[in-house]
Amino acid sequence: MISRTLASLISAFSFVAASANAQPLRPVSDTTTTASGLRYLFLKHGSGAAPAAGDVMVMHGIGHFASGKEFWNTRTTNEPFEYVVGVSGVIRGFGEGMLLMHEGDRVIFIMKPELAYGANGITGIPANSTLVFDYEILAVHSLSITRMMREGVMNIDSTIAAARALPNLKDYYVSEELMLDDATKFSWGAPGNKEKILQFGISLLPNSSKLKLALAKLKRAPALAVASSIPSRNPRCTRDLSVSIGVADCYATIRASEIAQLHAVGNRRRFARLYPAHPGESVRNRNLFES
Repeated sequence: MISRTLASLISAFSFVAASANAQPLRPVSDTTTTASGLRYLFLKHGSGAAPAAGDVMVMHGIGHFASGKEFWNTRTTNEPFEYVVGVSGVIRGFGEGMLLMHEGDRVIFIMKPELAYGANGITGIPANSTLVFDYEILAVHSLSITRMMREGVMNIDSTIAAARALPNLKDYYVSEELMLDDATKFSWGAPGNKEKILQFGISLLPNSSKLKLALAKLKRAPALAVASSIPSRNPRCTRDLSVSIGVADCYATIRASEIAQLHAVGNRRRFARLYPAHPGESVRNRNLFES
């Protein structure tokens, strides 16, 4: 049995979660409690594959406190998240719950504090919070680029070459977030791997602005380290910076550092208007930083 508060929340949850579907979702199963204390009930049964270790699960998620207050919702931005089974770091209740799922399932999990964020909590979630999650599994991918990268981490060059040669490469799941994560993880102890993985990611996702920006920032990191000491509202070239990268592109590098910082909040073009390109700036840099 579940408490009246949680029962009411689940009932309301089924209506809110289906707001985009015209018809409310009703539970299609009884509430089950596992040996660990994880409670769950299904809103929909899918007919797809069950996840195995190393698979990539793509899903929507909504998180509520037991009071009913929402603290997280991927549906509001229509940005599903990914979980690599047995690899991604997750809370205990989530890891256990995902092994109960199939592609197409939609389920509500009720996690006591010991299965969530415990006595410490995290930013935005107080200590000892019981949490209620609604997850819908959109896809389960057994073939993925991140699995290839992980299994071939000892030799990234040969792994990327083997991937490029695959006749069914288009069948392998790839995403910006996983490529960025792989580029960071698999460059530990081998910094050159980061650029190689980012370049490979761009070849697979040629329209990815995130991967292109990450690669551009990586390539100009030494110059940006110098430029970062220059006041942001008065970008000027210094003698040392001019000597290190050349007078013609000095101004461009400073502007690029500012544009990169503002890019995430949508002010990149505004900054470009406030600080127009210097006449001596190369066309190459101008295209790179303002495209």
